[in-house]
Amino acid sequence: TICFGESQPLMVEIVNDSLEIALNLVSFNTANNLVLSYSSAKLQASIHTLSLLILSEYGDTIQETIIPIQSNSEYVYVPPSSDLKPVIMQLKVNNSCNEVISSNQQQSDVLSGDESENQDNIHLKWNNNSFWENDMLNNEVWHSENGIDGWEFVTVVVAGNEYNYSKKGLSLSHFFRVKQINSVLNKESWSNTLKIMSDDALLIPDVFTPDGDGLNDRWEIRNIEFYPVKNVAVYNKYGQKVFESNSGFIPWDGSINGKIIQGTYLYQITFVSGDIRYGQVTVLQ
Repeated sequence: TICFGESQPLMVEIVNDSLEIALNLVSFNTANNLVLSYSSAKLQASIHTLSLLILSEYGDTIQETIIPIQSNSEYVYVPPSSDLKPVIMQLKVNNSCNEVISSNQQQSDVLSGDESENQDNIHLKWNNNSFWENDMLNNEVWHSENGIDGWEFVTVVVAGNEYNYSKKGLSLSHFFRVKQINSVLNKESWSNTLKIMSDDALLIPDVFTPDGDGLNDRWEIRNIEFYPVKNVAVYNKYGQKVFESNSGFIPWDGSINGKIIQGTYLYQITFVSGDIRYGQVTVLQ
């Protein structure tokens, strides 16, 4: 077949979807969730699919899941609270050409610690972001007694990732965070909030003898003066309140309406920090 003449125009649409994505920062918030901040000039929820890849420190894949594209370019990841470890995070985008574009990697900073044997110090240790190791890093240690407010700056660790915190007073609880500051990139990343309980200094007797002999006549709690107390309540076996002390601790003489009733009672001590201590105390004559 021989054809003469001109064909109809052939329309060709050329798609150029060469977007890029950068994972700028991975940082813990006060709820111990990881906040990922990213940037991408061409990322659109209507045509792109965003995935989060989580790797172990050794490069093993822990999880890969599709996440929503947020207008504020942030995503909050809730890590398993039972086993908090440093992880490597990376973002991946499937574009309209079905190509996979990967971001750079960042690592979370996880803080751990425990009390020394003499209970005078708390040893803190954390990992550094392995992708910041060639930059100038300062590590600020912060402390709070309730983990909500009252955060106080403790010190700066310039070289290394360990610090021994000397306990002041006899607080029931200690909360710590570490802020890692990258002066080269002008960025800062927070670690998780670490809670350390210290209760061995508070000695609550489980029995006293209000018999008037001058020995162990009252229910007194040793070192209670170092612990801000909100309320102390004592209950009998029927759940009836038989003794209460508000805005501090007042030793109980064991009397109920002027009488000493021998038996075992339940107590509840509520501290200003929010901690609550439960236990039993026995009154003997």
